[in-house]
Amino acid sequence: MVPEKISGLLGALAAKKFLLIAIIIAIVAIGGGVYYFLTRTVDETPPSIHLTSPTADDWYAASESSITVEGLAVDVESGVKNITWETDKGGSGSATISDNSWSITKVPLSQGDNKITITAVDNKDNSSSVVLNVVYNPSVLFYDLTLSQDSIYKSATAEKITVRAGVEAEEGKTISAVKLYQVTNGEKEELTPMLDNGSTVNGDDIPSDNIHSAIYSFSSETTDPIILRIGVATDSTISYSGVMTIKVLEQLSEAQFSKILSTNTEINNKFEELLAGSEKPKTAAKEMAKWLTEREDVEVAGASESGFGVWWQDKETGILSGIQNTPEGKKGREQINTEAVERSKQGAIKGLTHQRSTPISFGAARPAHAAEDDLEVKSTKAIYLGPYFNDFGGDDDYNHNWQTILKLKCPECQTVEKKNTDVTVEDFKTLSNYGLIVISSHGDTWFGGTFGTAAGQVVTHTSQTVTMAARLYYLPDLLLNRLAIDASDNTLVVLPSFIKRYNGSFPNSVVFLSTCRSSYNFTMASAYLSKGAKAFLGFNEYVWADYAGEIGNELIKSFLEKGKTIGESWAEATNIHGANDGDGSGYAPAWYDIWGWTNLKMGGIKLQNEGFEERLVGWNTEGDARVITSLGILKPQEGKRMGIISTGLGSVYDSNSAVNQILCATEGKLSISFKYNFVSEEPMEYYGSTYDDSFVATVYINGTATTLVRRSINNSSWYSIGGINFAGGDTTTYYTGWKTISKNLGDVKQGDIVKIDFRVGDRGDSAYDSAALIDAIKLEIK
Repeated sequence: MVPEKISGLLGALAAKKFLLIAIIIAIVAIGGGVYYFLTRTVDETPPSIHLTSPTADDWYAASESSITVEGLAVDVESGVKNITWETDKGGSGSATISDNSWSITKVPLSQGDNKITITAVDNKDNSSSVVLNVVYNPSVLFYDLTLSQDSIYKSATAEKITVRAGVEAEEGKTISAVKLYQVTNGEKEELTPMLDNGSTVNGDDIPSDNIHSAIYSFSSETTDPIILRIGVATDSTISYSGVMTIKVLEQLSEAQFSKILSTNTEINNKFEELLAGSEKPKTAAKEMAKWLTEREDVEVAGASESGFGVWWQDKETGILSGIQNTPEGKKGREQINTEAVERSKQGAIKGLTHQRSTPISFGAARPAHAAEDDLEVKSTKAIYLGPYFNDFGGDDDYNHNWQTILKLKCPECQTVEKKNTDVTVEDFKTLSNYGLIVISSHGDTWFGGTFGTAAGQVVTHTSQTVTMAARLYYLPDLLLNRLAIDASDNTLVVLPSFIKRYNGSFPNSVVFLSTCRSSYNFTMASAYLSKGAKAFLGFNEYVWADYAGEIGNELIKSFLEKGKTIGESWAEATNIHGANDGDGSGYAPAWYDIWGWTNLKMGGIKLQNEGFEERLVGWNTEGDARVITSLGILKPQEGKRMGIISTGLGSVYDSNSAVNQILCATEGKLSISFKYNFVSEEPMEYYGSTYDDSFVATVYINGTATTLVRRSINNSSWYSIGGINFAGGDTTTYYTGWKTISKNLGDVKQGDIVKIDFRVGDRGDSAYDSAALIDAIKLEIK
């Protein structure tokens, strides 16, 4: 089914086909003179194409004979003309394109491995492709394949890596064995069994939850990647999973890494000299790039496209570095006239792109599987990261849209904020936990041509210094070019691949990337959108901090306080504050762009993900909270998944755990129902004792609590169950059986704050574990 088109300005922009030869004349006042320059642009840039469904990764496991594939394709210069697909088994066809999203239905699969190549062609016949490998097993479904780490060092001591995989057999089939294999030159070598026994010895946490685990020691004497697959025996058939890859890296000595840092300092000092002797920072950047390419220790170097920054790659190690050229003063201040100089004193510049005459309103179509009311942010958790808060001062987004988020009461957001050096690279690994993401930092486009395309990568700066002590932890991501180093102060810089590697599925999130050039191209936006974010807002050029703060705040007020769609909010904000920050100061204007689903609305009014089918999306968590497909013979009451909160299972050590959601009520009568099953190892040995673990479900209305159920070891009736032996306990486990709770909670008013909370607590000690299964939650206001 072709989704309804969402109109956007990008389609109109692409239809003009104006970039065959673009001549840009810039008139820049320098003292009393005038400087002219001409730029001739020919569209040789291929479209940017990305997968979003069924996965953003390279491999997917299917248990049906055909598959639907969806994604995004963007070509700012001339627009996407067509998208075609073909398989290595002879299938082919065309995708349905709607604005800048595409979908392909009923791609046929053959049993085993299938390679699907999707190719996008723009209106100037430039093309690019993306490949999805699909393994089709009619008897076995694989899901949630994970490695505790995806790299090791060559010729180093063997590294213990935990491998996990969800495995389910079709009805009527029995799994007799699950094993981990290494694939070399097409040949499979059995490494170790994978078990679902809840034993931490083999890396498992929960027994009989269909997640099979193994810990295996990997080593290599070459840099060839280690290819892994999981084999599942059912009857006389073995079905194999998709591929997992462990990269093998060359280890860097302390001296080698120290040399990188000292070389960066040397290069930065040289750039300072060039800047001091040049009237134009862009000229200095070009001279610097030329100087870098002549160095024997530099593999490749360049200047930011039409910009101020410079970047390079170390020849010996492949590590990427650059220098942001956009702080106050001489670095990035092309002091063209007194107005520009005065403006620079008022606020730091955050971050020029294509000389664009209009912003981009990227209206992607709704995925074919999404319902009309499904396009809302599914989490009220919000995070602010401001690694350069002190640079931007009162103009920082913290003092604008973040304050609006903090003050919002309907819906009320659960907020996390970090400033300056408190912001670390680790914070960028867990952004998918949040529905609203505000990042206020420096940015640019670096490394053009390094990643196989002429376009550079949008980068986000942190203020975290990469020290000698921290090198071992961050070195794999530096060697794999997920992180880079800002040589001006040897701080870490985040690339799009880092966001994509470490984050899970975003809960229809809105990402406010308030940095320079965050929307210069689609590289960073695609990292978020392909992983489930639904709106990405940024600037195509080096942007003034005051404009960024003001327009971002206007948008978030409209989106949160007025309840408008993200597209309507963007239109309102640009109407009030202007579509760009152009002020006649001599800088290319920074347009405020929106990429994503423009009809997205804020959630927090209705209960999200009530059956945990989207795992923990929408739920706030504490302690040990997970989603499973089974616990021994205990199965979900609705759908394929159920929630579990525990006192700490397997390798997780938490005595108190919870899941909860906070909603902003509409007017009516509030009712709730859910199902639970309390499981514990403490009965019967400790029945009636002080070891009285508990499960409590509570609803709060404006802070007033109503207890829906309170079960403990001592006040429950228990039944013995086999096959569930939690790590650290004994071989006897008991359960209450599934219970249904339904309760009318009376009248609520518009704007009342409703919180539903499920909680498990340890009492006495943490030796024997308890857990609560939760499913089929319904919260209604009529």
